[in-house]
Amino acid sequence: MDFLCFDFINSNSQWRITHDPHDPFQDEQWVNDLLDKWQLKVSPSLTRQQLESLISLRSLLAESLGAICKGEVIPEAQFQEINHYLSLTKLNYQLIKENERYKTVPNPVVRDWNYVLSSITASFAQLISGPEVNRIRQCENPQCKWFFYDESKNYSRRWCGNTCASLMKVRRFREKQKE
Repeated sequence: MDFLCFDFINSNSQWRITHDPHDPFQDEQWVNDLLDKWQLKVSPSLTRQQLESLISLRSLLAESLGAICKGEVIPEAQFQEINHYLSLTKLNYQLIKENERYKTVPNPVVRDWNYVLSSITASFAQLISGPEVNRIRQCENPQCKWFFYDESKNYSRRWCGNTCASLMKVRRFREKQKE
């Protein structure tokens, strides 16, 4: 399952830091690709203040999601800050027809960076308020810590993908061989 907040939060995962030390928010093409993927295109370029807001939001959501993965509740201060980000933009809703079905879509009054911040936070809020919040995981590879949605039948997935799973199995095997 794909969530905007996962793409956003994982942009600063431990894996990305160790493999590519520059922040992807410094790469205008990466930011534009993320906005295009999630249909959040905004006109003005990213300013220094907006960049700092994105980085601050990413840290907030990563800490909050980490707490949820550990079975903890989001601290009240973080909870209030999340609600602040959710309130940054005004939305109207529009009814559209897509593939012979009707659906409502949010239509922002202004498409600015506040809309982007609010949309990312709304994705996070929808993820953690869904019925299967217990499927949210953080990769158990200490060099990765990628967040993902566990789609396995028995909720047993421990790693973000096969690369981390293989890497951790090899490490465990080598540790046993040393003993």
